[in-house]
Amino acid sequence: MRYPNLFVMGAAKSGTTTLHSLLSVVDDIYMSGVKEPHFLAGSDVVRAANRPKNASEYLALFRNTGQERYLGESSASYLWSAQASRHTLIQNSQSKLMVILRDPVERMVSQYWMDVRGGIQSVPIQEAFAQDLVATQTGWNGPSGHLYWEISMYGHQLKRYLRARDDGRLLILTTQELAQPRELALKLSNFLDVEVSSSLSLKQENSFSRPRGRIAGKVLSSPRLRRLSKKPLGKQLRPLAEGLLTSSRRDALDLQLISQWRSHFTADGEILRREIGLSVQSDWY
Repeated sequence: MRYPNLFVMGAAKSGTTTLHSLLSVVDDIYMSGVKEPHFLAGSDVVRAANRPKNASEYLALFRNTGQERYLGESSASYLWSAQASRHTLIQNSQSKLMVILRDPVERMVSQYWMDVRGGIQSVPIQEAFAQDLVATQTGWNGPSGHLYWEISMYGHQLKRYLRARDDGRLLILTTQELAQPRELALKLSNFLDVEVSSSLSLKQENSFSRPRGRIAGKVLSSPRLRRLSKKPLGKQLRPLAEGLLTSSRRDALDLQLISQWRSHFTADGEILRREIGLSVQSDWY
């Protein structure tokens, strides 16, 4: 039995699905058919639809592999999860770790609308962020708290991976780089020592959408629809319902409000610059 040695660890809503899809068609890389198993995060993840029940089920994700150099999986909880950072597979000197960072406020906003669309958030965005700032966080997909702020604290999370960075096992990307095929292919090729073609399609996955109105929001968040979505027929009908009931229209947010949200990440941005040695965009913090 072979063990995975390539991990796309997050951050959530930053492009991990796009990167997973790209890596899955690269020769010498096998990416698990199941995305987001969250297995290495242990009890940090309270609920996850695709989570294996035990190590045997987890390793079964990589059962049908050939002689690929890398066996990989993508779980956006790993960057945030302290338990995942300590796991032997993550700590393995042969494992490669990949992280995608996004403007921390944009990431929060994207997660909020995903939660609304998924029926686990119903209050206005400003109220949701204010509540989450003081909520008792009970883990990934836990019964209280949405981790909007915590997941965007990249500096604090990456401090756990300083040794991996120094050993050349950690690659940090930004969402902007996902839109630059040639530069991205070169970075991936150099990091993984495999050939990644710059002509590979970079299709955006999980693009932004929001309910078309209050009624649409109530339908999407209804417990009945959520229960139906877990059944085989419901899994097929859910995308159709979202297509009819959601829109890609974005409301302009108050600039003063955005500035207020950004101020919460100022200290974390300094950690990225001084301790991680990462040059981040000036408008992020």
